[in-house]
Amino acid sequence: MGTGSAVQYVLSLPFLRTTSERLHSEQHVRLEKPCKDRGFRLEEALCGLREESRFNLDVQFRVFVSGKQQFLSPEQCEQICAISREAVENAFRHSAATAVEIEVIYTSRALRVFVRDNGCGMDQQAVGSGRKSNRGLLEMRERTESVGGQFRIWSKRAAGTEIEVSVPLRTAIAN
Repeated sequence: MGTGSAVQYVLSLPFLRTTSERLHSEQHVRLEKPCKDRGFRLEEALCGLREESRFNLDVQFRVFVSGKQQFLSPEQCEQICAISREAVENAFRHSAATAVEIEVIYTSRALRVFVRDNGCGMDQQAVGSGRKSNRGLLEMRERTESVGGQFRIWSKRAAGTEIEVSVPLRTAIAN
C-alpha cells in the first residue's frame, strides 16, 4: 500500500487547526485512532499533537515532510506517534521553547522522524543516566526498539533538544 507522491511541504498551526477540524469533526480523538485507519498517514496523525498537548499556544509548531509518503502499519504508526507525543509534551512542559518542529523523512530504506525544540536543553549526564526522572526518555527508547528502530537524542544546555527515531522502511509500511 506504499503509494504517494514525492513531496516536501510544511504544515503550520493555522493549517493544523483546519486539518484537525476536518479530520476529527467535533470530537476529540486520541492520536492512536488515526493510525488504525489505513486512510491516514503518520504525518496527518502528527498534526494533531499540537492541539492534543494543550500547552502554550504561543509556541510555534510545525510539521515538515519529505520523501515518498507511505501508509504505515498500525503498530508502527501508534508507536511512532506515542514517541513523538512524549517528545512534544516534554518540549512544551520542560524546555521553555518558542518553537517545536517535527520532521518526517521517507527515504528508500528508512522512515526517520525528528522532534526538535529550541528550548533550554538538557544536561548530557541526565540524558544518558537512565535515572527514573528520565522515565519518558527510557520509554521512547523502548518503544523505538520494540518496532525494530533506532533512537537517538541530542541535547545541550541552552541549545535545545533533538530526538530521532529511525525505523527500516520495509518493517514500517503497511502490507
